[in-house]
This record gives sequence, structure tokens and C-alpha cells, in this order.
Amino acid sequence: MEELLMRCSAEYLNAHIEAVEKILSDPKKINIGKLYILNNNLRERVSLTIALPKHVFKLASVVFFTKDESPFMYDSAAANKRIKTWVEADGMYDFFLQRTPLKTLVPFLQLPDSNSKNYLAVQEKINQLHLKPLSEVLSRPASTIDT
Repeated sequence: MEELLMRCSAEYLNAHIEAVEKILSDPKKINIGKLYILNNNLRERVSLTIALPKHVFKLASVVFFTKDESPFMYDSAAANKRIKTWVEADGMYDFFLQRTPLKTLVPFLQLPDSNSKNYLAVQEKINQLHLKPLSEVLSRPASTIDT
């Protein structure tokens, strides 16, 4: 639920922390420009107005389960299998936001006013833009980050 509220996964936050620590590891070579980019990307990410599909599917995997699963214990393997199926099926993001109790349980969940498919394509591009600087910092030795 926290990921849904923040529009940011724990993996992304951990990568962000690791990248910032790497940039700050040598006080003589701190790249302020890279820090600004990483911080700005995080700010943009947490201010997204509409929930990312990854987070909606994760929440749906808690709310919806098969008759073979216990409603009292979360089975992450089964949930991941359901999520994979939902991701591959066209229109499931819209379905969960429009036709299920998720909208009642989490009222701030909303669809874009226009075509959600276009919105999701834009969200994916934003995601790629945000991940690129993190990957660049994390893949380089700390001594070469200032270049």
C-alpha cells in the first residue's frame, strides 16, 4: 500500500539511496548535477497523480485470490503468478480501477480522463527516464561519477 501511496517502489527508493551514497562517497568529487537529476526524478515520481499499474496489480493481488488460496495468508508466489497473468491481459489496469472494489477501498485511485493506454505508455517512458540516471550511477565506479 505504501508503494501505491508514494508512486514509488521500495526497489526504486533503495536504488536511489545507493546512487546518492555512491555520489557522496568521495567529498572531493561530488557531482551536484547528478544529485539534482536524481532528486528531481524522485520528486516527479512521488507527485504522479495516477497510480502505476505495477502498484495497482500488487494491491489487487492482495484483494483478489483464488478459491484454492487462504484469505488469511498472502501467498507471494501465487500472487506473482496472478500479476503476471493480469499484466499480459489487455485492459486489466482499467478493469481494476473501474469495476472492482479497489476504487472503494482506495478512493484516490483514478484513471486518466483520456485513453489509459496512452497514459500508461507515457508512464513507462517516464519510468525509463527515471531509471536511466540511477543505472548509470550504480554501474560506474565511484571515482568516475563526476565525469
